[in-house]
Amino acid sequence: MFTDFSDMPKDWAVCFMHDCILKEQCLRYYAGETAPLDQHAALVVLPSARNGNSCKEFHTMKTERMAWGFSHLFDDVKHCDYRPLRSTLENYFGSRFIYYRYHRGTKKLEEVEQHWLMNFSNVMATLRHVFTTITRWCGSVSSHALHIMC
Repeated sequence: MFTDFSDMPKDWAVCFMHDCILKEQCLRYYAGETAPLDQHAALVVLPSARNGNSCKEFHTMKTERMAWGFSHLFDDVKHCDYRPLRSTLENYFGSRFIYYRYHRGTKKLEEVEQHWLMNFSNVMATLRHVFTTITRWCGSVSSHALHIMC
């Protein structure tokens, strides 16, 4: 498991209790072990958090697959469709600023966000296919019928 200490929230306490029986599964202990040598101060978990074989501050370690950047998401999108689609993404992420942090890969995409983006891109692909099919179908009909149907 690899964790970059700079990704840890600044207000998150780390643990240095080497005699704890939960240390092998504890993210706080792992964060304390990966702290850079040039860091001289940090929030820490105090021994009073432990109660026998449990700890009030225990956080289990789990592996998450993070992704970053989606610069080619709009490659096949027509210019007239780009703004509404991008606006949908901005609304999902909360703001234009946060959207661009995800877009450029500065902020990592969690699995939930990755699934949402995959579903979003699948919907975009389906709409492109449906639109192309309707355009082809409408192109073979008389101009009067084309005006009524399309």
